Amino acid sequence: MNPAADAPAAPTRRFVAVALAEHDLLPPLPRALADAAELAQLLGERHGYDTEVLANPTRDAVQDCLASASLAKADLILYWIGHGRRAPDGALQLLGTKGDRVLANAAELGEWVAQTGAQQVLLLL
Repeated sequence: MNPAADAPAAPTRRFVAVALAEHDLLPPLPRALADAAELAQLLGERHGYDTEVLANPTRDAVQDCLASASLAKADLILYWIGHGRRAPDGALQLLGTKGDRVLANAAELGEWVAQTGAQQVLLLL
């Protein structure tokens, strides 16, 4: 018996949507979850993507989702729907659901994606 042959195959195409629809100090984004789910369904059904939609996640949930993805030689689409702003130094900050709390900045997001090992990445912000 070969354990490697019995293990589930790693995805070759992965879609992760981060949909931040609810905000306590900023306007809500009422279509965020529906748009993310519709795109996930389309990519899954028509193009064979392994999909996951994170609804109003915490920073840890996003980081854990990307860290758990073993995507060596795979393609990754990361779709981020939410509010953002420029930091005083000009860097992009992606805001979470609690006030103006920063969920991630662009540099961190880049590091998280790089750690997946994906061969190709499409980042939609």
